[in-house]
Amino acid sequence: MARTTTFLLAAALLLPGCRSVVGRKGAELSYAQVQTIQQGLSAGQIRDAFGDPGGLERGPDGKVRRMSYPALDAQSNSARLNLEFDAREQLVRKSFTGQPPRH
Repeated sequence: MARTTTFLLAAALLLPGCRSVVGRKGAELSYAQVQTIQQGLSAGQIRDAFGDPGGLERGPDGKVRRMSYPALDAQSNSARLNLEFDAREQLVRKSFTGQPPRH
């Protein structure tokens, strides 16, 4: 897990040309950053790598259930990344409103 966290942090900080500002609430994630977020990551790992989400929902137990980030799609249009977590705060579902790259 430490390796994944390190990768996410490096991706968030080192991706050239990113318009987002890491650590600022509601900062837009780049399309490349969206691609690095995969099932099994914890809510904490994602927040550590990309900062506070634009939207956060907790369950009655106080655990993170949903997070969302404004993001850019492959054509640099505004989009939204929606993340859903299980009872252990592990990512189980990711949905993205943006367009995929054009071929």
